[in-house]
Amino acid sequence: MSDTANRTNRLALAAGIAGLAAIAAAAVLGWVAHGEAIFLDLAANGWLSCL
Repeated sequence: MSDTANRTNRLALAAGIAGLAAIAAAAVLGWVAHGEAIFLDLAANGWLSCL
């Protein structure tokens, strides 16, 4: 492989990892913002034992 192809592959891999990190961060922030309401709703509806 040429240097250009290696750089392109590394850039694509880095972009994919950054995208996954952004999705994970959004999920964590959503849980932090709404976690209590989710937990209480699950408890109220009897779904807590399914976790």
